[in-house]
Amino acid sequence: MTKHEMASYWMNKARDELETDVIMFKSRKYLYTGFMCHQCIEKALKSYYIYTKDERQPFEHNLIKLTKEAGLFNNLSSTQFDTISRVNPLYINTRYDDYEILSMNC
Repeated sequence: MTKHEMASYWMNKARDELETDVIMFKSRKYLYTGFMCHQCIEKALKSYYIYTKDERQPFEHNLIKLTKEAGLFNNLSSTQFDTISRVNPLYINTRYDDYEILSMNC
């Protein structure tokens, strides 16, 4: 697969996540809205990384780290940084709901 094909693959996945995000928001499924937003940003960053670095995307879910590895961190506006900082923890929180596990009295 060429660099262009791989970057396009990740960008198409990001678009799919964005479409799902809109559906979840309209359904008032806000936990999943946040998760899909994270997924969209993550996949768009991986697409950019592949396209600009000409190498395989990092196996990373941390948006701040991905932004740094892609060389975008120093170019973020304060609004972009704030958005990424707020969305970043939603990957873990939606996959591993510790508060639900702790309340199960297992």
